[in-house]
Amino acid sequence: MTWPRAVGHGVASGTVLFLLLVLSMTLFPDGKLFALVFLGGLVVPPALAAHHYGRGNPALARKRPARTVQPEVLDYAREVQALDYRPGPDSTEDDLADYQLALDAYDKALDEGYEDATVTLQEGWTALARLRVPNAEWNHGTGHATLRLVRPEPGRPAVLAFTGPALGLVRLRTRGPRGSWIRLYEAGGPVCARLPLQAREDATLQLEIHTEGAWRAAVLGASVIRTLDEETPALHGHGGDLLHVRPVPRLLFRHTGQGPYQVRHLTESLRPAGVVAEGSGPAQLWLPRTTRTALLQIQTRGGWSLSSRPKES
Repeated sequence: MTWPRAVGHGVASGTVLFLLLVLSMTLFPDGKLFALVFLGGLVVPPALAAHHYGRGNPALARKRPARTVQPEVLDYAREVQALDYRPGPDSTEDDLADYQLALDAYDKALDEGYEDATVTLQEGWTALARLRVPNAEWNHGTGHATLRLVRPEPGRPAVLAFTGPALGLVRLRTRGPRGSWIRLYEAGGPVCARLPLQAREDATLQLEIHTEGAWRAAVLGASVIRTLDEETPALHGHGGDLLHVRPVPRLLFRHTGQGPYQVRHLTESLRPAGVVAEGSGPAQLWLPRTTRTALLQIQTRGGWSLSSRPKES
């Protein structure tokens, strides 16, 4: 509060007090009542002024204890900031809804307790996973269903993106080349996963879905697989994913979920190969060194990160 404002406030308060005293002397000639009004005039205006201006004084404000932000919230915040998607005239309703959900999840996670934040971030990670492929043709549904989805590039490997918030068992199967059913996924929900689809000459894919809740499914080209290299030395995610990994000295894998996880190699045709690491619960471990570009499949329902680090001396 500057001196001119302080003087102006004093003049205004003094004028009001003077008028009240003159009015009280006229209406209440009794000396005792006049004394009470005079005392109130001396006490009330300064008290109100001190209360009003004291609220904006940092020295008088009550100090709030500092709050520690969970590492999972920080990882999510970095991923939101790194998101390439920006709403525009060509954005679909699904993309706009997911973009708003991703932003709201971050705000809620900062305000909620850790257990609630875990659920909120899971919804946000799912929205981010879908936004990595803007304008994708998502198929919506609820409960059990059998779909025939179009392959973007017949004769080449593809990726099945599937998300569903239901807590019950989720089972995904597809028709093989000889008509038999091939299991793609079977685990408890909620699910947010990208699953490998081997090359087929067929223009369509027959998918069987077993779940109790709502779901979204889309068949995407293999170009959606993210790459970890020198320009992008760290990747974060939630749920199952497929990654290209350039040759690096070492790979640090961190799992933040409470359930099981598995990291395995895939061939160039997206066929399953050897298991690199597996376990359950929070973990941090080094993966074997890669001498050439590798394809990795991460299978989990929780959060994870993969980063390259220089070899320790």
